[in-house]
Amino acid sequence: MSLLDELKKQAEEKQRLTAEQARKAEQQETGKLESLVPLFDEIESWLKTFTDSLNEIGESEPLDYEIPKLGMMPGLVQGGYSVVRGQHEMLPPVHLMFSLYSDQSTSFEIDNETRAEHIIQELKSAGLAIHSVRKMKKPDGKSYVVLTLQGNIPIRVDFLPDDKFESIQLRIRNFEYPGVLIHHVNPEQIDGEFLDSMGHYLLRESKGFLRNSVSLEIRQQLREKLEQEAREREASSKKGVGKSLRKRIKKLFDRSPRLQLTYQGKDFTIEATSSPFIVGRAKDCQIKVMAKHVSRHHFMIKNQGGNFVLEDMSRNGTFIKPYDGREVLIKQERLGLRGKGFLCPGAPASEDQEHLIHYEIMGPGEGQ
Repeated sequence: MSLLDELKKQAEEKQRLTAEQARKAEQQETGKLESLVPLFDEIESWLKTFTDSLNEIGESEPLDYEIPKLGMMPGLVQGGYSVVRGQHEMLPPVHLMFSLYSDQSTSFEIDNETRAEHIIQELKSAGLAIHSVRKMKKPDGKSYVVLTLQGNIPIRVDFLPDDKFESIQLRIRNFEYPGVLIHHVNPEQIDGEFLDSMGHYLLRESKGFLRNSVSLEIRQQLREKLEQEAREREASSKKGVGKSLRKRIKKLFDRSPRLQLTYQGKDFTIEATSSPFIVGRAKDCQIKVMAKHVSRHHFMIKNQGGNFVLEDMSRNGTFIKPYDGREVLIKQERLGLRGKGFLCPGAPASEDQEHLIHYEIMGPGEGQ
């Protein structure tokens, strides 16, 4: 066989394999799509029964709605439920829409015009209705802004298939606060119990629905870490009272806080005098997180005046989940770290538990 014939044969074989792979991929996608169609129909049916019942029962009790950086909007009523199917060539998404509303508007004072403009843009992007913006001056000549919001907050819950029909994206807009919470849910998770839990959450009877949690694997890693530290402390105490006492005295005189990070079983300690600590995909980062949603230099942590401050430098932002608080997203912003919790570059903690970074502020005399 000549060289050209051999090359031609190899090219034809590669074309055949490529076509076969494409055919198998199409068959797999078709199978996934066929399994999701009845699930989306079930979601739509459940939501329609849910909304019809609520609309028949009538308005709920008034509640307060928190707007971060501003305060509470009091006396809002939740209602006006409706369910629609969206436009999609293969699998139309399901949308649940309702609102929090009141005849009364709520005013907030903002002490800085630049800050006011930033907040106003955030609220407009979330779809909140702004009644008026007034620039005022205090008796001492300092200016401030009075922002008045209408009592109408549109809320939306969307069930959307991902591009490969492998998971369902659940978007919850403006429910807990202005903005979007996004969760990726496996189709196998969505059953009667899941929908019932979501119903209690939407009726504000539960705060636990799809709350960002720590996986069993991460919890086991942390438990093993604590047990290892306990063993090391016990072994250290047996090496001699004198050495242990000297270490304790040294810690007592060390008044500088430390920040301890744990990533995939490895510990990193940032001292008050340390250089800026960088996390990202680049080789020069102190913690390298190799994921496509992570930027080369994703975020930086440095000590400012005795406080550890995280500065996001990324395209997708950094999610911060304290143990005792709600997860927040910062993008091209700075935020001081408090207590302990989890950092997740580029994705919520509930979606990317593989790249969670545990953090803990260690007080004077604690830690190493």
